[in-house]
Amino acid sequence: MTRSATVSLTEFLRQRGLWCFITLAWMAVIFYLSSVPYSGELTELFLGDLNTLGRKIAHLTEYAILAVLCRKAGGPSRRSFVMAALIALTFAVTDEWHQVFVPGRGANPLDVMVDAAGIFLALWLMSFWKVRPPA
Repeated sequence: MTRSATVSLTEFLRQRGLWCFITLAWMAVIFYLSSVPYSGELTELFLGDLNTLGRKIAHLTEYAILAVLCRKAGGPSRRSFVMAALIALTFAVTDEWHQVFVPGRGANPLDVMVDAAGIFLALWLMSFWKVRPPA
């Protein structure tokens, strides 16, 4: 490896390595939560009639967070918005597919649509969020 490649890798890890790690950790949390058998019945015990609404809000929120983390890991470029959306949306689709193999769970296209809404809402809000220079 050349010195310039080493410096570039070091700089990447310094600038975005932590964000990449946090993003992967959040993906692991989502994967774990979607691996819980019969989770719909479990949350219904606590949420009652609000179960469906609560679960959709959870989907929207967890994928909004994932989109923000993917965006932060991608850096300041405009391209990182597109990449964040693609990565988060791909993860949403594969996570729904994963749920087919979990007892008491299934794939629901509506969940992917709610996930996508969270992704695009978070990225849209980030596009307006300007970082102020230090005083």
